[in-house]
Parts: sequence; C-alpha cells; structure tokens
Amino acid sequence: MAVILMILDGLGGKINTSALSKSKHPNMDSLLKNGTCGLIQIHSDKRVPESEGAHLELFGYSPEIYLKGRGPLEALGAGIKLCNGDIAFRTNFATIDSKGKVLDRRAGRIKSKEAKKLEKEINSIKIKGAEIIFKQTVDHRGVLILRGKGLSHEITNTDPAHPKEGELISNWKNKKYLKSVPIKNSKEAKRTAEIINEFTKKSIEILSKNKMNKSRILPANILLLRGPGYYCPIAPMKERFGIKACCIAGGALYKGCACYVGMDNINVKGATGDEFTDLNAKIKATLKAVKKYDLVFLHIKATDVFGHDKNCKKKIEFIEKIDKAIKPLMKLKNTPIIITGDHATPCSIGEHTSDPVPILIYADEIPNDKIKVFNEKNCAKGELGLIYGKHLMPIITYLLGL
Repeated sequence: MAVILMILDGLGGKINTSALSKSKHPNMDSLLKNGTCGLIQIHSDKRVPESEGAHLELFGYSPEIYLKGRGPLEALGAGIKLCNGDIAFRTNFATIDSKGKVLDRRAGRIKSKEAKKLEKEINSIKIKGAEIIFKQTVDHRGVLILRGKGLSHEITNTDPAHPKEGELISNWKNKKYLKSVPIKNSKEAKRTAEIINEFTKKSIEILSKNKMNKSRILPANILLLRGPGYYCPIAPMKERFGIKACCIAGGALYKGCACYVGMDNINVKGATGDEFTDLNAKIKATLKAVKKYDLVFLHIKATDVFGHDKNCKKKIEFIEKIDKAIKPLMKLKNTPIIITGDHATPCSIGEHTSDPVPILIYADEIPNDKIKVFNEKNCAKGELGLIYGKHLMPIITYLLGL
C-alpha cells in the first residue's frame, strides 16, 4: 500500500470567496464523500508560510531546525550534488547600466537557450578561497555554489528587490545592485561577503564582454544573488519514519525539498511547474510510482501562480483541470489519497497568507464524515478539525501502518 500526497500549491483562499469554493470538482468531492476533511494550519504560530518551510513542515521536518536557507534546496532541485558546508544562492541574470542601476531583473526574460551559453563564462571565474559552481536552470534563473572552508551563509543578497531574505521591495526599480554585507560579525561572514562582491565584479566584467550580450537590447550583464543558505545533510525520511518516498514535481524548489529529506525525484516529461504542465503525464507517473514507493508526493504549482496574479478565473479553471486529471487515481485500491495545499494564496490579496488550508483524506481506515463538497467552509466542519502541518506525517505513518 502507498499513500498519495497531492499538494496543490497556494490552494487555500478566503472562505466563501476562494477559487476552490467557486470551482466544480466532482472527483475531489467523490473522494471526500468516502473520506474525511478539516483545515490545516501549516505553522502552529500562525506565521505566513513560505513554500520551502511549509513543505518541510508537512514532511515532518521542522523548518526551525532543518531549514538553512532556500539556496541549497534550489540547488538540490537543479540536480547539483552538494557537500557539507556548501553555500548556495538563487540567481537571476539581470541587466544593469554603466552606473550599476538595475534596468531589468530578468535581462528581458532571457530564454534558456541563450542563458545556457553564459554558464561556462560564469564557471570560468576564479576567486581565491572558494570554488565557484554555477548552473543555469530555467530562462534567467540559476543557482550558484560557493565551496570551501570557513564560509558562511549569514550575508545579505545583492538583488535590490530582495535586500534581505524573505523581504520583497516592490519599488526596486532605479535601484543599484547591492553589495553583500555580513549579517553577523564573524570572520566567516565577512570573508564570504568579500568573495561575493569580488565575484559580482568579475561577473559584470566577463558578461559585458560577451559577444551575444553585446547584440541584446537588455544584455544579461550581471548575476544577482539571493536566498543564501548552508547545506548540511540530514537524516532521510526512510531512516526517520521508515518510509520510502518519491517526488513528482516540475519546480526545482519542490524537487529540492524532496531530495533534502531523502525522496527520489521522478522526472516526468512535460512537468514544467507552470500552467502548461502535463497533468496527465504526472498522474500516469503517480500510478507507476505507487507500486514501488510507500509515499508519492505529487506537487502542482499553477494554483499558486494564479493566486499571485489575482486571476481567480484562471485559478478556478485550473482546479477544475486538476480534478479531471485525477480520475484515474480513483480506481486505485488500498491507496489513501491526501489533497491539500502548502499555504493559502487568495486571489483577492495576491500574496501568501496565514489562513488555514483545506485538507481531505480518502482512506478506508478513516471514518466518513459525510461532507459532500470540498471547500474551506465545509472543511471547517470536518471531523479532522484544525490540525497543524507537523501533524500530517504522523497521519501518513498511521495510514501506512507504521
């Protein structure tokens, strides 16, 4: 027997006005009629969840203990094998003018084919005291690794839109790229900030000379860094919970979270992590995975994207598209299915909120609470009640008989 954990990113919204409450999802409702439901508050202190911390919480790994920054998770999701002590960053190819003012944080949304050509140039940069490892991922995005002794992740970003981790400055335009400074007064942090500033200077020099960049209206002439994190290997899910788990996702962050806790990543052709992701291909991969794994983590991203875009119509349509896609899962026997989100992204707000997220659990072992429609209002009446994110893994281990 396996458990399927479907996380619809940013699923939750405000009661009575949410996309879930306005959409039609007969297959989810059918599962609910034979299962139970409730609300899940991701963090017990009711702080607003970020995706990385929320997923670790749901996997049974307290972010207060295990989360050392987003950079390493993005790097793991990009397929980079990290070493203990590596410092990892999320990166953007961007455009600056001669005075260092950031004109475009995405270099005119440079495409992967062009951005990939710059990867070798970045990796040619040499700095005393640290090995530079860069990988371009999707379009303007990438990951940067600093490898060496005596390094620290306790430094600031160089991206003017994210001067501090988790802090987004909406009016970043016309601001200059930032110099990294130590957050803590340690020699390791000071040294790492100096290395980053030297790297930034060299990246500007080398990218500005690139022939392709000279022909672009918005050249990719700087690499902006954010989300520094420290990598330290942790006890995998198999060791902590006795669970052999896998991940089916499109986004690097979610693959990285899964890899971090010891899940196998199953790459699915067409799993793009956006509205064009091939849902049917992901469901087919899930049907195969339940034969080999105890837990199959299936992540779907676009529900969150449309929430951030404040596009309720599109979010409704995508929820209905997901509902149609999951029909083959309903034919499985002895396979509990859990559907929930990692946080709420109400279309009325366009940002993550601390609102609890609806959760349904379909399993033979769980009493039916006779609620017929899956939405926030009805889940508030469910027999499961209000649980916290840290309670989900004990439920999964119970369903697996562990």
